Amino acid sequence: MTPTLVFDIETIPDTDGLRTLLDLPTETCAEDVANIALHQRRQHNGSDFLPLHQHRICAISCALREGKNF
Repeated sequence: MTPTLVFDIETIPDTDGLRTLLDLPTETCAEDVANIALHQRRQHNGSDFLPLHQHRICAISCALREGKNF
């Protein structure tokens, strides 16, 4: 059996960058920044998935399977 290596990256909205990009006041909380950005994205293209450069990595994981070993 061919070994299989799988990677997974989890991201969250980069609220610091979005606050600057959207010219929001510094006191705007991270949750509100994310909600504003997601709402604007939904209005623009029907999906709230932000462009990759507007994400921050919060977890990276991998798994290796070789035969019966995981």
